[in-house]
Amino acid sequence: TPTLPYPHRTFARLQPRSSHFQSVMGDALKDVLEAALHRRCTLTQGDWLRIAGPDDTTWDLRVKELLPEAQVGIVDTDLEAQLDPSVETEERIAAEQAAAERQLLAAQALRVEAADAVYREKEAVAREAAEAAAEVRRRAQATAALAPEPPEGAPQTVTCAVRFPDGTRGTRRFLAGDRLSDLFAFVDASAGCVGGCALVTAFP
Repeated sequence: TPTLPYPHRTFARLQPRSSHFQSVMGDALKDVLEAALHRRCTLTQGDWLRIAGPDDTTWDLRVKELLPEAQVGIVDTDLEAQLDPSVETEERIAAEQAAAERQLLAAQALRVEAADAVYREKEAVAREAAEAAAEVRRRAQATAALAPEPPEGAPQTVTCAVRFPDGTRGTRRFLAGDRLSDLFAFVDASAGCVGGCALVTAFP
């Protein structure tokens, strides 16, 4: 059986379970601790001590740390004790820190989401601008491909009326010998035909 060390000087770090321990003990704290420790011959790191308080109350203290060994005899030993914040206090602080971290992460997520929304909006604006510019170029090319419109009253002409998808109506005169591609070019050049149109006739 190994022999416990009995050092001349021992340091013990104690931690109460309840956050009310020190306030309840008040000025009697030192005497209460000394009385409880004098009834023991040994201390082991990790043990829980049952301390008798005023009004027949009992309080639990954990031996959080021991020096110079994790288990020592305390008979005829100069024992220096330090009282740490309670387990409840540490748990409350840890919970508050965890809540603060969650709030920070939530705020960061909101900032990232807002930045993404701004980026997506800028992309959408740029895409719409590019599509509008492409549409202007398409209509300009279609207009350039059109032959000049015959004057009103010119012989051998036909007037075509087209209703576009946006509800607008366009009319243009063509020579009887013009090609069908000229009619398509007129439709493509019209502002009412965005992104291309298909020519259909009404029935009957």
